[in-house]
Amino acid sequence: MTSPVPYSKPRRRLVRRQVLSFETAKGSYVYAPSGGRVEQDGDEVVILEGHLRHTLKGVRTFLTFNNELIPGARIGHATGRRVYYTVEYKANGVWSLGDAMPTVRKNDSERRRRDVMHRAKKLTPASAAGEMGPGNERCVVWHTSESDPGSIEAVADWVQQQGSQYHLIWDSYEKNPRKRFIQIFQPEGGARSLMNDGSYGTNRHGAVRIQICVIGRAKNNPLTKSPMYGRRALMEWLDSWDIPREFNLDNKRSRREWEKSGHTTHRSCPGNDHVDPGKIDTRKLLGP
Repeated sequence: MTSPVPYSKPRRRLVRRQVLSFETAKGSYVYAPSGGRVEQDGDEVVILEGHLRHTLKGVRTFLTFNNELIPGARIGHATGRRVYYTVEYKANGVWSLGDAMPTVRKNDSERRRRDVMHRAKKLTPASAAGEMGPGNERCVVWHTSESDPGSIEAVADWVQQQGSQYHLIWDSYEKNPRKRFIQIFQPEGGARSLMNDGSYGTNRHGAVRIQICVIGRAKNNPLTKSPMYGRRALMEWLDSWDIPREFNLDNKRSRREWEKSGHTTHRSCPGNDHVDPGKIDTRKLLGP
């Protein structure tokens, strides 16, 4: 089984023994909890899998009738703030509700890890990525470019010239999905946008430490005030790398906090003196 909502730690509750309820946001992506044949019935999506019938209520699919699915395939959008999930089984020609099956947060089908984010323009790095380790944490570090919106190509050229590359550059003001992201490094390599803390490798500590540069100036708080176009796709890509949707913000720049899995900032980095990326609307950024 796979989870119909793709978050690192899906908030779900058992409404009754036979119904699972997932908190979400209107318009968020929904995924197939199983393989099978899909049908739409009002605001319900029904997936027929042999003797099982999976029903997702509060979902509008963009698939055609009788599409064949694999587990984890993107099937549509939530129509409200909750998605309800039930499973029925067929015995002697009669459909009966069964206990809601346990769901898991990751799977090995369409939501697999991708080295290159979907629709991101890939650049060949001017210098090789660092080798990760020590540590097992899985993190994101947020930066700002300290430039005005509309300069993503210029930012990419500048960081390549300086040798201070990020994994990903994001123009959260850009409406065109093919112009929002530029990717320089793959997630499992160390970026080069932080100063080390003496002999302590801030860029490389952990299993994954994806560094993202948001176009904008810290004083203008782009992670609060920008429209954050492409945010949902970006969060799902980060989810696939097992990075929790949790923020660890530490103005004391301690190594202990730096070594926690989740999201952090340049301002929290040991041995660094930058204050980017400014204020962060964590609910808006990390939400469904």
